[in-house]
Amino acid sequence: MMKKGALNDSLPYFYSQMPVYAGVVKDFSMSLKRIFIRGELNFQLILRPPVRNEHIEMAKFHELLVQETMLTQEAERKRIARELHDHIGQSVYSIYLGLEGIKAFVENEKYEKHLARMTNVMEKTLNEIKDLSKSLRPEIVSRLGIRDTLTEAVREWRTLYNIEFY
Repeated sequence: MMKKGALNDSLPYFYSQMPVYAGVVKDFSMSLKRIFIRGELNFQLILRPPVRNEHIEMAKFHELLVQETMLTQEAERKRIARELHDHIGQSVYSIYLGLEGIKAFVENEKYEKHLARMTNVMEKTLNEIKDLSKSLRPEIVSRLGIRDTLTEAVREWRTLYNIEFY
């Protein structure tokens, strides 16, 4: 038997859609009503035309706008990450390989040191491009899952910033 106070609790309602004809979908609101039949508690499902509320419509519009903005930002991040990796990263890597290739031909100590510094700068630049490209690709979470993504992030922070996590 239900508690008497529970009968006065409001029951949830929500908006939904239902196909009514081939290719035609109608909006409706749905709620439950508690009714007693022969002393037993039953529930009646009530379908109604949706009650349009300006605040609800504005909230839905705002939610849609935020969602579209996020999708657009995600697409732009992916494009930039791809551009960094496929074009800029490859160009910098070609320069790096070229610098590595001429090391064997440099005999002057002054030029060797300068070449070593340039090679070092190019290697750092490649790592920065790689890190930036990774940071622009949040799909790693969907690919690896949140646990593995966080584990990878902790590992990278330990390496980059010499920070310990417990």
